[in-house]
Amino acid sequence: MSIRHVVVHAAGIATADFVKRHPGIVAKAGDPVRVNHRDVNKFVQAIRDFIVPTEEFFLARYPSLAVAPTDAAG
Repeated sequence: MSIRHVVVHAAGIATADFVKRHPGIVAKAGDPVRVNHRDVNKFVQAIRDFIVPTEEFFLARYPSLAVAPTDAAG
């Protein structure tokens, strides 16, 4: 069970399985799992590290998938 799983599926409350798999993050089951901005930044960077090369691959293989940028202020 991952931190993401606990945050998404257990409302950020550590389960017994989480405590067993990740000792030291929380003291006991039922404790809140804290996620700080550094953790979120690592998560976003991991997503970017996956998305950028994946998108490059698909756009090189299927150029018709490319969409012109739009004005976000629109």
